[in-house]
Amino acid sequence: MRKFLILLGISLCFVGVDIVAARLLKPNAPTTQEAVREVSVEVLAKTLAMAMKFRLHLPQRVDETTYLETIRADRDKIIYDLSTNKYGGEFDQMMDALHEEMSKTACVREDYRKLLAYGLTIEVEYISSNGKITAPIIVTPQMCGASAP
Repeated sequence: MRKFLILLGISLCFVGVDIVAARLLKPNAPTTQEAVREVSVEVLAKTLAMAMKFRLHLPQRVDETTYLETIRADRDKIIYDLSTNKYGGEFDQMMDALHEEMSKTACVREDYRKLLAYGLTIEVEYISSNGKITAPIIVTPQMCGASAP
């Protein structure tokens, strides 16, 4: 029983330190609970991005014209950076089709649903072979009816 109480005391000290650290990192959060949630989501995003990069051995070919270059995190977002060998009108047509497809399927994709359920936003950025960068495709938990834990 004594060991349990000591471990409980140590755990509570770590929780206290985490709460203070969250408040320092997010001083503008309306409540301490919101500060802890924001920091937790950021840490989760960074951890998942690193794990996915490690698991996928990036860059990785997606199809005959597209490569997944990297996966990164920015606050509560998981960002997929892709490149394609298409450019000009072909690139614009591909992006129009991709935006349309993502608007139909993003909320039902199992891989995205898991991320959205944790309150993470998904951002997909493409760059053409001549350096043109498109506006990112963004999928938020709110768009898909997911709520943050």
